[in-house]
Amino acid sequence: MKYRTLGKTELKVSVVGVGTWQFGGAWGKDFTQDEVDAILDKAQEVGINLLDTAECYGHHLSENFIGNYVERRGSRDKWIIAT
Repeated sequence: MKYRTLGKTELKVSVVGVGTWQFGGAWGKDFTQDEVDAILDKAQEVGINLLDTAECYGHHLSENFIGNYVERRGSRDKWIIAT
């Protein structure tokens, strides 16, 4: 995985991220927590550390999925979450 430095923060951010707004059903598919967990586990496995929640609207289901994931995995320090 390639990384870049995020501004002046010195944070190493993967050049590829996971866009999470579609988890809320915006693409016509209702995701489950298990499906989101599997996607984020795989992303982490390949070195992705950027989650982009910038386009999450409405019922905020995507943010709930992400919050549940990082809380249960104890992995908040492993992700850069852009909101």
